[in-house]
Amino acid sequence: MKKENNEVLKEKIYELYNLNNNLKAMNDQLKLFDDEFSELNRIKESLEDFQSSQETEAFNHLGGGIFVNVELKDKDKVLVNVGGNVLVHKDVKEAKKLIDEQALDIHDIIKKLDQEINTWATKVSSLEREIEDLNKDKQ
Repeated sequence: MKKENNEVLKEKIYELYNLNNNLKAMNDQLKLFDDEFSELNRIKESLEDFQSSQETEAFNHLGGGIFVNVELKDKDKVLVNVGGNVLVHKDVKEAKKLIDEQALDIHDIIKKLDQEINTWATKVSSLEREIEDLNKDKQ
């Protein structure tokens, strides 16, 4: 009987280990989606600031701490990457709508992932209780 209990305990511990790894991976994924959602909101705010600005020139960040001075000729149009490094001119209103759609999609993913994380966390808690009970029986 004790030998069977030990085997069951080992299986439960292994299962708990796998569940915890999956839970960590889902939490990491959730963090990435949260960051992307925040970035989309920041971009939308920047578009709104850009469009309402009275400035005729700005500094454009090239990367690596390097900026160039650019002249703003048309603040009603922006270039949007539509995939495959293809850029398309869109007015700011269309660009904000696109960002809103992307943010909504990501928000839906975040909600589903959060629900899944809660389900897995419940499984982990339940399994921890089972392991605790098996350990008590073992003693």
